[in-house]
Formats: sequence, C-alpha cells, structure tokens
Amino acid sequence: MELLEIKDISLYFGGIKALSNLDMAVKEGELHAVIGPNGAGKTSLFNCISGVYRPTSGEILLKDRRISHLKPHKIAEQGIARTFQNIELFANMSVIDNLLLGCHTHMTSGPLACAFFLGKALKQEEENRRQVEKIIDFLEIEKVRKKTVGSLPYGIQKRVEIGRALAMKPKILLLDEPVAGMNVEETEDIARFVLDIKEEMEITIVMVEHDMGVVMDIADSVTVLDFGSKISEGTPVEVQSDPKVISAYLGD
Repeated sequence: MELLEIKDISLYFGGIKALSNLDMAVKEGELHAVIGPNGAGKTSLFNCISGVYRPTSGEILLKDRRISHLKPHKIAEQGIARTFQNIELFANMSVIDNLLLGCHTHMTSGPLACAFFLGKALKQEEENRRQVEKIIDFLEIEKVRKKTVGSLPYGIQKRVEIGRALAMKPKILLLDEPVAGMNVEETEDIARFVLDIKEEMEITIVMVEHDMGVVMDIADSVTVLDFGSKISEGTPVEVQSDPKVISAYLGD
C-alpha cells in the first residue's frame, strides 16, 4: 500500500527549476532512500513534503489525502516528522526538554490548562513524559538525558534530533542526511537505529543520504534525482548498476 505519493511535482524559484515533474511513491513500512549529487533537489523535495515550500505544480498525497496545500504544522499533525541536514535543536535546553517539544502536536488542551496542568493537560503531560522516556531508552541516551544539548557530541545530538521527531509519533519519518559528518562508529550506530525504527516501531522512513554504503545496506528502494528530475528508481542493486546513475555521479 502506498502511504506517500508525489505526483508530478515541480518547484521553481524564479527561473531556477529545483524540481521538475517528479513522481515518487513510498510504500507503507518501507525504507525509501532519495539520493543524487549535490544540488539534485533532495532537500527541496523534503521541504515540499513537510510544507516548508509549496510546490509550483503537482500534488502530494498522504494516504490518498492531499497535503501539499497545508501549512507545516498541519502536515506535522497529519503524521509527518523530519530531521534536518544541519542540526536544528534548542542548544540551551536539556535533552528531555528538546524531546518533549516533539510532543506538541499531541497537546490538545488550552493554554490555561497547560500552564497549570489541569485536567486533561496533566494526563497528556504524563503520557508525553512516558513517551519521551521510552525514546531515551530506545536511542540509548539515558546518561545525557538531563544535559544541555549544546554540550553534547555531534553524534549524540543527531540521536536527540531523531528522538524529537519520534516523539511526534509519526506515520512517516523524513531523515535528511542522518549520518552526515559522522565517523564510522557513529554511522553504524545511526544506521542500526534507523533499521530498528522501521522494524520495531513500524514507521515508514524516507531518507536522503550521501553515504552510498549506508543506502545500499539498509534501503528497500531508492529514487535517484539529478538536476531536479528523477533519473532512476528501484532496488539498491538495480540503481547501483544503472548507467544514468553512474553518469550523474561520475560523468560520462
């Protein structure tokens, strides 16, 4: 079953074509990677899915419901969470507080009830804190749970950002270069967590990544972009041997 459908998406910035007539489908329960050279349009695609950009044409469907006209917070409420290429955490806040921010879509009480933890707000706060503690255990960050995020190593901050996205209880998790800038050990850890998220939490994942070793090891399917257009799609083995992909990365 197709959970996310990208239908004929184009995105223009003046005369610049960031995406051009792009079609892509992500099946429920799969790990779908999006790869391509720098400037291929990968992050622009993520920005369209999450509502940061509104496509110039085409539409995006989540479970057959059009979401490409919605604002980012409404798309988040529909069950799409994301991480960013550059870490976007609140550096002066603790790990726990950063993770609790991911629960904001589940707080339905009014400002007064939330401020004084009245009635339903108290129950929601307790549930959110239980959810956050489960994520802390899952990502193996118990020792830093109360530390300020800005004081933590880069690899741990990446885990915290993934944890904040998981706190939203998403249907789809968008990971924008989750292992960028990491050493071999950190890369292996994140790849393991990503697989566990898919298999144990049963969350569909769309991942942009430049590390081809990670993509070929853990992705179920791959879409390849070049200059905003799709040039190949299939299993990792099929994509890896496609002459168009080889040309885009290495030249003719």
